[in-house]
Amino acid sequence: MSLATNLPELTIIGRVAIATAVGLGIGLERHQNGKIAGVRTYSTIALATALLTVLGIHFFAPEQQVYLLAATVIGLAVVSSKISVIDNDGRPEFSNMVALWATGAIAMAIAYGMYILGAGTAFILLAIYLIKDFIEEKQDK
Repeated sequence: MSLATNLPELTIIGRVAIATAVGLGIGLERHQNGKIAGVRTYSTIALATALLTVLGIHFFAPEQQVYLLAATVIGLAVVSSKISVIDNDGRPEFSNMVALWATGAIAMAIAYGMYILGAGTAFILLAIYLIKDFIEEKQDK
């Protein structure tokens, strides 16, 4: 049995809440840029991914957790593949797909108690989109 089964429920809900808040922040950036998936989608993906991950930590031995993580990653890929839309130039818009998938991975890290890794990765993800926005604004002028 895993040592993680001794996690108090307040720790579990704290991890889920932090992951959800990070997902909300990423979703807010996506919403502000007019993407089809926004605050609700990203925060819900982060919430569900963190919850599934914490349940895996809580109920499965470490060598069994890999199966739940793999299934969650596949589920994220399936859900995020449905978010693809065509942009105004007629090109597929993949940024929402990959951002949603990355948000799930960030939620997994936070669910494992890797707060700095999760927050740092979220910061990098947001920086990517903010830099892209900055470059596009300069090109439009």
